[in-house]
Order: sequence, then C-alpha cells, then structure tokens
Amino acid sequence: MRQLATESSRFNASFASFSILDNDEKTRSFLTLEIGAGHEELNTLSTALNPLLRELRQPSYYIQARYHASIGWILTTEEAGPRFSKQLVQRLDSLYGERLRALILEVEEVHVKIGKQVSKYQLGAP
Repeated sequence: MRQLATESSRFNASFASFSILDNDEKTRSFLTLEIGAGHEELNTLSTALNPLLRELRQPSYYIQARYHASIGWILTTEEAGPRFSKQLVQRLDSLYGERLRALILEVEEVHVKIGKQVSKYQLGAP
C-alpha cells in the first residue's frame, strides 16, 4: 500500500448525489453521499490493490464500485423492516444538493483499516 500511495498523485474529489445503498447481506441500509469527481482515481487505487488482496486470499473490491461516504444507517431485513425512502433522498437533494456538489475535497492520503488497526499513507509522498 505504501508503494501504491507513493506512486499515486493527490487529487480532488466531490460528491455527486445522495443515495441509498444496502450491504451485501441486506442487513443494513445506508444513507450515503456518492462520489462524482475523483471516482476514476479512487477506482485506480482500489483496482491496484487486487493482486495484494488475492495474495492475502481476500475478495477484491466491487467491480462496479460506488465510492461514497455513509452519513446514516439502519438495521434492515431482506423482506421487511425500515428503509430510507426515495422521497428522503429527493428532499435532501433539493435542500442540500447544490451546496453538496460545490464542495471540493482535496484527497491527500489513504487510510487502510485491517481489523482494528488503521494505517495512513500520504499520496505522492516518498
């Protein structure tokens, strides 16, 4: 990871929209802010980790990755239970979408969490 971070440049990113994502097991639903600008750079970083993940016998990241920040979550079940509504997403977008999309995030480091340990790597730093 350190070598990948060193070889990668810092970049700008921004959020594109509010959305709802479910985990693979359908036990949690997340209210998220999806990345627009910066998606390609994040995809390049995560794709470059695939050989290491294979070596560690871990699954690779999603092929159709949706990079995001989670701002809320609820417990769900596959058939029923509470859900974030599409109306909530539309309302949030109408109230805050313009300001959200105007934010520019300067991505300067990557944080990697394995178990409880979090490691930080500066992008483009020797």
